[in-house]
Amino acid sequence: KTCFSNGYSGWIPKNSSKLCTKVKNVYQKFGLPTTTTVTHGGLECGCFALFQPSLDIISIGPDKIYDIHTYKERVHLTGIEEFWPVLQTIVASE
Repeated sequence: KTCFSNGYSGWIPKNSSKLCTKVKNVYQKFGLPTTTTVTHGGLECGCFALFQPSLDIISIGPDKIYDIHTYKERVHLTGIEEFWPVLQTIVASE
């Protein structure tokens, strides 16, 4: 069996950036926790940051996602229902 692996750039969140502060404020408005955690979910952000280091980026999404990146990947609808109004508010705010 042959295995191939590619390396991806790391990414360090900018906790005090304009975008991160905006998102934290929206989460607080909805009474949601605002902890910053670094997980593999930021992989794409690392790729974007590699080519555009000044880019203000975050990685967010619904909770309750299981078997990510497998043929069994799934998300509970309640996770999407909880996240959707938060995302709408973030996008609609200036």
